[in-house]
Amino acid sequence: LTNLDLSSTEISELPEEIGVLTKLTTLSLCDNNIIKLPESIVRLTNLTRLNISSGNPQLFLTEYQEEWIKYCMEKGCVIS
Repeated sequence: LTNLDLSSTEISELPEEIGVLTKLTTLSLCDNNIIKLPESIVRLTNLTRLNISSGNPQLFLTEYQEEWIKYCMEKGCVIS
């Protein structure tokens, strides 16, 4: 599985098991009510696109996740 679009599915959280999908290149989570991401999200090292901002206004990222997002952006991942 390389692309996972969970946009507009009304989910409020992702399972910790999302981290086993290490071949994901695109993850779309827009227009949900996600408040926080599981720690395992940092295992998705092949992401080239992460769509999280739209529709998740209360999303909280840990400091480690913020560092991971910076790392992803440095290697060319598009975060929106």
